[in-house]
Amino acid sequence: MRTYSRKYLVICAQPRRGLAWDSGLLKADHHGNLSRLTSCIEWLDVYFGWELVSVFTRQVDKYYIHHAMLRRRDPN
Repeated sequence: MRTYSRKYLVICAQPRRGLAWDSGLLKADHHGNLSRLTSCIEWLDVYFGWELVSVFTRQVDKYYIHHAMLRRRDPN
């Protein structure tokens, strides 16, 4: 991540492929994806100096995709 030269970064978390989309696993995985995204945001903040700008979720068919936009912290 130190070599990534852009000021902004967008990451996303979505359901793993192979889950039974119509089962109860769908809703459980939705919360797991949000937890994974939150952990990733914290890791990027602590180790690489990225700060959170926004988080949003969009629904595609029956599942949710979570996105986070981060920006590189100003060194000043």
